[in-house]
Amino acid sequence: MTSAIQDLAIDAHVHLYPAYDWRVAARSLAENLGRISGDRTIRLGLLAEGAGFGFFREARSVPGRYRDADLALEPCGDACALRIREGQQILGYLIAGRQIVTRERLEVLALGADADIADGAPVKDVLERVRDAGAVPVLCWSPGKWFFERGRVVRALLESPASGRFLLGDTALRPKGWGYPALLALGRRRGFKVLAGSDPLPLAGEERRIGRYGVRVRAEFDPEAPAESVRRMLFYGNVFLETAGARLCPLQFAWRWVANWKRKAARGG
Repeated sequence: MTSAIQDLAIDAHVHLYPAYDWRVAARSLAENLGRISGDRTIRLGLLAEGAGFGFFREARSVPGRYRDADLALEPCGDACALRIREGQQILGYLIAGRQIVTRERLEVLALGADADIADGAPVKDVLERVRDAGAVPVLCWSPGKWFFERGRVVRALLESPASGRFLLGDTALRPKGWGYPALLALGRRRGFKVLAGSDPLPLAGEERRIGRYGVRVRAEFDPEAPAESVRRMLFYGNVFLETAGARLCPLQFAWRWVANWKRKAARGG
């Protein structure tokens, strides 16, 4: 098949943690993106796997590992993509990607490639390494992380042409009522594309939130090369990314945040 202009719905910040049921995660991605975009839309989940996580690599290297009755995650011709298939129907695609924590404790995503990039380097270096790996670099907003000194670092990146090209990331972790972050707004004014994603937490049941927040876009897409289509569209395409879906109310956000803090405390950090 060849590429064609398609309507796409994308959750650009997907985690698949060990606590998740992969079947629920796969169906939630397809069903939730369908609710915010329509039945005929092609649905994509862009993975953001942190250090120590390798769901995508396992699914690619062990064919049939994620297969149950009619539902399956299966490799396709694109080495950086998985098809979500139910019977004869393709529900959507999972695209490889990594999440890197910088020296400043900012989050950078490497979307569209299964890149090995270590945590701990300065953010400017991480963005460059992501580009060198052939992935799409995304600097992600996160609650509390774009203030004070880190906020000044982000602003400098947005205002300096020497920072190179990258995208910005919004997240469902920004609760309703939290105004649009000033630095995201600055980025938009300066021409940075802004992606959005669900960014689920590593708690059982969070996989149901995958696909509830993301972007809609009309762009060229090749079903035989999903990851390449994503990289080309995000990095080189002149496309409009329309944020769609719903974020949590403040009480839901607070409950999730506390539950995740308790999980970290129980594990010693």
